[in-house]
Amino acid sequence: MLSVLALRVGMALADALEPLVDGPIGLKWPNDLLVQGGKLAGILIEARWRDGQPEWVAIGIGVNRLADDVPIDRPIATVRTGVTPEDLLAAIVAPVRAAAAARGLLTAVECDRWAARDAASGRRTVQPVVGTVEGITAAGGVRIRSADGLVQTVQSGSLELESA
Repeated sequence: MLSVLALRVGMALADALEPLVDGPIGLKWPNDLLVQGGKLAGILIEARWRDGQPEWVAIGIGVNRLADDVPIDRPIATVRTGVTPEDLLAAIVAPVRAAAAARGLLTAVECDRWAARDAASGRRTVQPVVGTVEGITAAGGVRIRSADGLVQTVQSGSLELESA
């Protein structure tokens, strides 16, 4: 199911990259990996559809290796000094392939794994709706509770958190 692919890939990347960074990796719905509030990596999924079915799917992954390679207008994180592009490929190719091969909705175990790394849970959002993040759904949506107590599930877009 394509609606959960970025989440599955994110979890696989977090597990694979954690030994190469200084600190735990958090996940921000739908496609960012964070270390100590700085963006370490991002995922982009693109698909070509034909007759209601995906004809092909491309998974793009960007990992910050050197701080000099990243615009300084936002907090970033990088892998440890000395980690080569070859090291990154060796760490991520097999886990990403496994994540891409998984089918169906997220399992309860996968939802729990996401929750354990969810960098947005309990935080206030300003986009795509104003509210407080309450986690994800098995279909890959993010649950956001508004001030009036209603919970809305958002299936696409970017999550913008309120500044601390």
